[in-house]
Amino acid sequence: MKKLATLFTCSCQELKQVRTITVCAMLAAVGVALGSVSIQMENMRIGFAGIPAMLSGYLFGLWLAVFLPACWILSSIL
Repeated sequence: MKKLATLFTCSCQELKQVRTITVCAMLAAVGVALGSVSIQMENMRIGFAGIPAMLSGYLFGLWLAVFLPACWILSSIL
């Protein structure tokens, strides 16, 4: 449990860097663009909007993996 708290702390400190914020903004823009692209099959739809959220979690840690999709959800509501 302590390791998980340490991971969240390190990820939160990463959010304070300008480079991280700009890359997340670019990933958010790519997510919006990919939100309109999907492959339609008979009874299945494959979308690509989640790829930037997964990529941000891989690059910058747990906090941004939760924060970036939450921003997308709020922006789609507004």
